[in-house]
Amino acid sequence: VLMYQHIVASIDESDNANLALEQAIEIAKLSGATLHLVHIVNLFELALEEYVLADKSKLEALAQEHGAARLEPAAEHVRAAGLVPECYVTNCWGGGDEIADCLLEYGHSVKAGLLVLGTHGRSGLMHVMMGSVAEAVMRSSDIPLLTVRSPAGEAYEPGRRRLVL
Repeated sequence: VLMYQHIVASIDESDNANLALEQAIEIAKLSGATLHLVHIVNLFELALEEYVLADKSKLEALAQEHGAARLEPAAEHVRAAGLVPECYVTNCWGGGDEIADCLLEYGHSVKAGLLVLGTHGRSGLMHVMMGSVAEAVMRSSDIPLLTVRSPAGEAYEPGRRRLVL
């Protein structure tokens, strides 16, 4: 049995990230690993939403607040599963490639044995505009990677297994 010491799960608000978190929890429980939850805030998108582009320090503080709020439900879910998560929030200005770089940088900093992330499976124009974090991670990661995507058109339901490890 392959044992991991540190597993990093990328957390966003998608059904696929929630499904990936379920897999990360199960693997962490089986291997006794520390589960790290990471949320990367895109400062450009946040600035557009909050109209604070001119004040960088206010934007970065808001990004930390935003990220912590996104991580807390996932952290609570991990605690309910009997694990103690490590939570990390960071930010960047770019899209898929830069977010992937941030995720990999954190993974290396904790000596992660596995990265777990949901993938949206975007294609066409949305893929060109948004980029694919999962694809960017796959291209450049030297850390083993598990990507999880719910079947097309299906919403994530807690407790419903889709993958067998």
